[in-house]
Amino acid sequence: SANVVYTGMSINNHVVRTMEQYMAHGRTPLLEVATPHWETKVDCFFALVFTVEIAMRILGEEFDFFFGPEWNWNCMDLLLVVTNVAEIVLTLFQGSRVNLAFVRSLRVLRVVRTLRSVRMLRVLKRFGKFRMLLHAIQHCLSPLTWACVL
Repeated sequence: SANVVYTGMSINNHVVRTMEQYMAHGRTPLLEVATPHWETKVDCFFALVFTVEIAMRILGEEFDFFFGPEWNWNCMDLLLVVTNVAEIVLTLFQGSRVNLAFVRSLRVLRVVRTLRSVRMLRVLKRFGKFRMLLHAIQHCLSPLTWACVL
């Protein structure tokens, strides 16, 4: 999916820019790497697409969205969309005097977004070892998220 490719490119760009600034500024531990404008626009586009998608699914599935057999995946999708929209809205306020350093912790959830495209593989039986790997990743997401927040 295009979002997975974009997420990979975005992470790679951030890592490269951060390493370049780290080496150029005498290995200063606290750096603020600016996000390019094109990346912000692409983030807004995907946030809009996913918001429309989740709204259509909630309207179409009604109570089954929260109480059906896929409720856990649906809640994960909803959480990802809400945090993505919250990150974009909070990023708009970065120019003000409000300290929004915690917005960086919301960016960790960008990696979790890639799991949205992987979930369709869980129905394929011939990927036994891959399904076992996905199951392990699914169970380590909560501790990983808390480790990144701390």
